[in-house]
Amino acid sequence: MTGRAYVGGLDPDASFLHAKIGIVDQALNEKHISTWSDVDLEEYCRQYNIGWIACWSRAVSKRLQQWSGAVPIATLNDHGTGTLFKIKGHVASYTLKGQAQVIQTDSGHITLADVVPDNGVIVLSLHYQAGMRALPSRVQIERERYPYDPVDFIRLRVSSPVARVTLMWDDR
Repeated sequence: MTGRAYVGGLDPDASFLHAKIGIVDQALNEKHISTWSDVDLEEYCRQYNIGWIACWSRAVSKRLQQWSGAVPIATLNDHGTGTLFKIKGHVASYTLKGQAQVIQTDSGHITLADVVPDNGVIVLSLHYQAGMRALPSRVQIERERYPYDPVDFIRLRVSSPVARVTLMWDDR
């Protein structure tokens, strides 16, 4: 509907593995929002490329209002009232190590441009999917373990810069 990706999806009752890292029942990544420090919130938003947070509970809204890293920018109305927060200093990037620009995503492909490894590695804050493959074939895809996420991130191994890399997977 908005053309944007969402952490945890749009379903507040989501119970699928990828939703575990989102805000559900006043808990962020299965930890009550009130226990998150400002530093933890900042790291979480950087790790997952979070630029906005839509919140519907008073506890989450209260915590975000206490954090100097979030600014309320709109009131939301949909079966209740919520708040849309903008994350200060957000730089849209899915790259955690190395350099790459995400230029296209769809249900079966991710295309990266200007891929520059850091010591032969690029780490993306995108979830690894079984059966992923890369073009050109000299780019190797691996799992990158992140301790607070039940789904691994994507690690690319390549010895030198690449103008374009396309990641594909079987949608079964």
